[in-house]
Amino acid sequence: MATRPSERFEVGRVLSRAFETIGSNPAVFFGLSLLFSGGPNLALQLFGVSIGRNNSLFASPEMLMALVPGIFLGAIVAMVLGAILQAALTRAAVASLSGDKPGFGAVLGTGLTLALPVIGISFLEGLAMLLLLGVGGAALVPLLLGLLLRWSPGLTLGVGLLGAQQALRLALGSDELDTWAPASAGLLLLVAELAWWSIEPRVPAWAETALAPLRVVRVLSVCAAGAVLAAVVLVVASSNLSGGVGLELAGVLAAIAALAVVAWVARTHVR
Repeated sequence: MATRPSERFEVGRVLSRAFETIGSNPAVFFGLSLLFSGGPNLALQLFGVSIGRNNSLFASPEMLMALVPGIFLGAIVAMVLGAILQAALTRAAVASLSGDKPGFGAVLGTGLTLALPVIGISFLEGLAMLLLLGVGGAALVPLLLGLLLRWSPGLTLGVGLLGAQQALRLALGSDELDTWAPASAGLLLLVAELAWWSIEPRVPAWAETALAPLRVVRVLSVCAAGAVLAAVVLVVASSNLSGGVGLELAGVLAAIAALAVVAWVARTHVR
């Protein structure tokens, strides 16, 4: 679906609206920032300076370990204050954009009420990020082993895990279509092609100067074709098509075609 000009993202317009929002109620915005961010950060900096001047704290490991509970408690307090500030500023911004001018107490009450949900959402986002990093890190192990040992099944497993990471990223993300999905598909194909190219047996024909550029062009063409195909699927998915047997049949055929491509890659690359 084409984006209307009024819906385009413009940095200047966003910055202008942001300054207008802050200027409409500066006491609330600056007061909240000072209370929940500026003041605590200043106290933390002063505390760090005082600890740095006290050399006796670094005299033994026991003294250093005694600081761990304080650091842990400080991290929890910072997380709670950040959640309150985020919820309160969001409430103040939404009210200002709606034409209202809420008071400091009302905004602070909203922040205190929504602090726990904000912390929960942040915790879930952190878990999702760790899960994605874990899958991506797990993909590097078989990929590196496959490259070092010239082991094709390891490359298959690594590329499959990278694909699973992208699918997991889309599943954990929002319901909006990811416009970067075609680029991700093309890069995934490029990783796969270069990985298997690197473990192919070297033959005397590779000494020809024109062979390598032709191979590079072929690999890039395949990756570009994969990205274009993914873009076509993205455009079709974003179209306002009504359901029915025909659309379901097209989906089934697309799934069968995807499995056929995977089977072809496995048959031609896995040894």
